[in-house]
Amino acid sequence: MAFSQIKGFYFLHRLEQDLKIGENCFNQFGEALFVVYEQKHLIAIGGLNHDPYHGAQEKIGRLCHFYIHPQYRRKGIGAYLLEYIE
Repeated sequence: MAFSQIKGFYFLHRLEQDLKIGENCFNQFGEALFVVYEQKHLIAIGGLNHDPYHGAQEKIGRLCHFYIHPQYRRKGIGAYLLEYIE
């Protein structure tokens, strides 16, 4: 079980499952999934999807699956990742 699941963050497992079955692959125009690694360890992740509640408005997105590993919090990584996604 991943550290995030131990702490009650199941959305990373859901993200993995969505990618496997093709439910949400961040493959539409304007969508992306960003990851930050240190060596081979995932330390941060965040995705950008179209916001389903705003129809075809291209400039409105939804931040999803945003997670920073606890050992890397309060070091500016989350702020940098969010700024990059925006």
